[in-house]
Amino acid sequence: MLRSISVQEAGFAGILAYAVGNWRLYLAIANAMVVPVIPLMLLLEESPRFFAQRKKIDQAVRAMNRVAKFNKSSERFTEADIVATQGEFEKRHGAKRYSILDLFRSMQLAKYSLSQIITGIGVNVISTILLYNAHDLSGNPLLNISLMGALRVWTPFVAIFLEHSAKTFGRKKFLVVTQGVVSVCFITMFSLDIVGKFNDFHSLATAAALIGYGVESGFVWMIYKLYTTELFPTVIRSIALSTFSITSLIGSVLSPQLVYLAKFWHPSPYFGAALITLLATILAVALLPETKGRPLPDSLLDAKSSRAKCTSEIPLKGECDMNEAMLKRKTGAISHSG
Repeated sequence: MLRSISVQEAGFAGILAYAVGNWRLYLAIANAMVVPVIPLMLLLEESPRFFAQRKKIDQAVRAMNRVAKFNKSSERFTEADIVATQGEFEKRHGAKRYSILDLFRSMQLAKYSLSQIITGIGVNVISTILLYNAHDLSGNPLLNISLMGALRVWTPFVAIFLEHSAKTFGRKKFLVVTQGVVSVCFITMFSLDIVGKFNDFHSLATAAALIGYGVESGFVWMIYKLYTTELFPTVIRSIALSTFSITSLIGSVLSPQLVYLAKFWHPSPYFGAALITLLATILAVALLPETKGRPLPDSLLDAKSSRAKCTSEIPLKGECDMNEAMLKRKTGAISHSG
């Protein structure tokens, strides 16, 4: 059954289904609730980089000046600034086109890609297994789905708190700790099932499942996307994000098979979830560097160096120190120091 993602992630899907009791009415209400979001999309701003690359210099100037104004900077850009830096970028990088193969151009990038692919698969495995196997938990399945969404609502606020209050709590530690918690939750479920105590400790298993889902779909998903942005250089960043979104669907393909195998071996869904999240945790520890406080890499050469230098032709807010960018002028954009 199709679901409205925004409704489910807000924690309303289970309550709505429980209250309505009719799937046709449920779908109508769920989809109607997201209609007001459509006009809000018209307020989204395009990036200065995009405008400059499309030779829409006047729009790039307006976008850059909005960034400067937002960051309370008195500096203002002109079309000459954009043209000069865009010409320098094209001189350095030419018209080279990049592909998915560039995600594996070096051993370093290949390690990052492997870890992110496994993490993405794990995110979808956890979500799909619990949605297809909600009846295996104690309590009402629809209310359990609602709790899954509710447990995710507060996670961004905790992440923001950690970002600004815990300076030593970087990206790697965040991913390893949260992914490790999820792994422990599903190892607990698998262990209870394998020793025949699943029904005796049904409430404990359900709590572990709900906590694991909340942490995975909230914290892990969030840091997984942020990590991808910070690990891969500008020239292949969008390729990395889209590629990992596609490969994560492998988890959505495998999960129903694990649920089906539960007919023959009941712990199979929890074994699969525990295995993939444990593997993702190990790979994060072994392969990923800390990126908090480091400038975002712009080229493949930057990605290969231990300390990426900002070489962006049109630096964006939060991307790099403007002292090393466009004509050494500051817009007040924040360096990526977290």
